Amino acid sequence: MIGDAWSHEAGWVAVPVATMHDDLFRLETRLLGNITQKFTNYGIGLAIVGDVDAWLARSQALRAFVHESNRGRTILFVPHVSALEQKLAIGA
Repeated sequence: MIGDAWSHEAGWVAVPVATMHDDLFRLETRLLGNITQKFTNYGIGLAIVGDVDAWLARSQALRAFVHESNRGRTILFVPHVSALEQKLAIGA
């Protein structure tokens, strides 16, 4: 995914929540942190698009991660693509 984004000079990759495995949202697996770190290292934004409320309800740590991510400009959690477009238009 990063390679494709890099080769097409994409600034952002949007991934639907529905395509992600549940383990990604269990922080103890370290998957989410490892993936987001790769995107950050390559300077490519990652938008996780869709409803993550069920996972947020189960994990204070994940809520904090999402909150902090959404304060920045590299990793965003948004409910739908139009919300991503709006955040990018106003400079997140």
